Amino acid sequence: MLLPVGATTLLDVGRVIAAGAAAVLVDGPVPPGALGVDGSVAVPVVGVPSSVAARVRALAAVGRGASISIGAAGLQTNGSFGAAAPFTSGGLAFDGRPKPELLAPGVDVETSDPGLAEDGSPRYGIVSGSSVSAGLAAGAAALLAEARPDLDASGLKDALAQAAQRTATSDRAAPGVVDVANAVATEIVADPATLALGSVFAAGGVAGAPLTLRNVSRRWLHVSLDAATAGSGADLTITPSEVVLPPGGSAVVGVTAVVPTLPAAPGALTGAIRVVPTFSRAFRVPWAIAVPVSGRRLVGGLHLSQTTFVPSDVNPSLLEFSAGRVDGTVDEPQLLPIAQLEVELLRGDGRSLGTIATLRDVLPGRFRFGLTGRDSLGRPLRPGSYELRVVALPVGGGLPDQAELPFRIR
Repeated sequence: MLLPVGATTLLDVGRVIAAGAAAVLVDGPVPPGALGVDGSVAVPVVGVPSSVAARVRALAAVGRGASISIGAAGLQTNGSFGAAAPFTSGGLAFDGRPKPELLAPGVDVETSDPGLAEDGSPRYGIVSGSSVSAGLAAGAAALLAEARPDLDASGLKDALAQAAQRTATSDRAAPGVVDVANAVATEIVADPATLALGSVFAAGGVAGAPLTLRNVSRRWLHVSLDAATAGSGADLTITPSEVVLPPGGSAVVGVTAVVPTLPAAPGALTGAIRVVPTFSRAFRVPWAIAVPVSGRRLVGGLHLSQTTFVPSDVNPSLLEFSAGRVDGTVDEPQLLPIAQLEVELLRGDGRSLGTIATLRDVLPGRFRFGLTGRDSLGRPLRPGSYELRVVALPVGGGLPDQAELPFRIR
């Protein structure tokens, strides 16, 4: 019996078996968890390629029979084991840090299933997704908090990220898989766990950021830092490159990067700083430098629904504009969000009347504000000529962009 796509539940299979089928074929691969891990069936359930299923249906439609040979089951190594699943988000975070910081199991994870089995026993199934990974990461954090009550929330997060087990990869900034046992033994935490060094716009550009090291052990520790920049495309300098920390002590080191040759934009340079405490386990702090597209506007498309109006709280003029950018391609987009967005009110002669709206940390998009005809102190504007100025400051540095739009008050 050949089941259509999607008809792979235990109930569907049970009906086919009850009808006398000796085997059940499914159009395409059998989705993980479709039959439940607690369910059992009396005949083989095998997924066949969709092209084969289509051929079988075509023969059946003209009254011809078809046979499919099923060989013995075999085991095969999963080449993707330990790597990030295809549904994992990656790239640069809002503030330019490399993401994700940590991996946790999220593919074919056995878990409880709503409802009960026919015999009243609990049901179990298999699920996949980042929500599963989030739950396991939260459980790891709870175990670490129990084992290390001396760590605050930031310390717990940093310890889990830097203690993660890396898979074999040439990407220095690649995240590792959560490892609670390693995290329990943490003596030094680096904050942040991944470092955003900012943006560069030309060859020879300089970027940098501070990195805080905290001693969370009960002994003095000597810590050295190695930039290890070979092949990263940037030359890093760490000042100081060695620190001595007392128990509970901390130190701030400066990380400065020079980019001698600018790669194609949009893009990013990535790497990792190696932190080596004496007589303790070394770990990495991944870093990233954004390479955004330059010469493109951050603010545009300003439009007022009424360019001449009377001050009114019930019938405002609507200001609409776009801010921020999405560069790159659909498959590899690069977002350029806004660190601060301001709408400033000016007289017709250019004198400022103050800021009437401020937004911070906003993603690229289309924005709309209602203008009631009042100034920044709430006073109605007198009749005359005015101007709106929208100013956007990009995240990660760079020059602000602005656009103006005149209007009149009657």
